[in-house]
Amino acid sequence: MEQIKIRRRVSAHPADMGFTKILKGICPDIFETETGDFLIIGRDVTSIIESEIPADAIISKGERAVLIPRDLLVSAAANILSK
Repeated sequence: MEQIKIRRRVSAHPADMGFTKILKGICPDIFETETGDFLIIGRDVTSIIESEIPADAIISKGERAVLIPRDLLVSAAANILSK
């Protein structure tokens, strides 16, 4: 199995944004890894969204479509672009 090491959280902390209260214990998050890739923690909506995915997009075996709040991604954008 491949090793993945987290370098830093790039989103605001979910609790600071109120997501743990709003989403009742669900804690979406965004991290940057040592390789510069991003790790997304979100709600697995693969089975719900599969029929909506455009024909030229594929959710491959081993992949999942995850949903995160817009505000979480927006909070990460400045951090991602600043480094």
